[in-house]
Amino acid sequence: MGAFCSPPQGSFDWRVAESASSLGLWPDTVSTDLHSGNVRGAVKDLPHVMSKMLSLGMPLKKVTDREIRKKPTFFQPSTLQ
Repeated sequence: MGAFCSPPQGSFDWRVAESASSLGLWPDTVSTDLHSGNVRGAVKDLPHVMSKMLSLGMPLKKVTDREIRKKPTFFQPSTLQ
């Protein structure tokens, strides 16, 4: 069993992200988590979030492999046990 990691864009903490990236800990997904409370703040759009990950040193291949444009199937209630 492992931990699933996805950076919270509404409460993104650059210091925490830098610490994690210095240890080689990268998120399993890269997405906007866009909602009405953050659309005019820290998130903006998916390319903006992807650029944050690149700025932290996440390899481009990992960023593009982990970006999510639609709801992943592993979050469907029918698959949770």
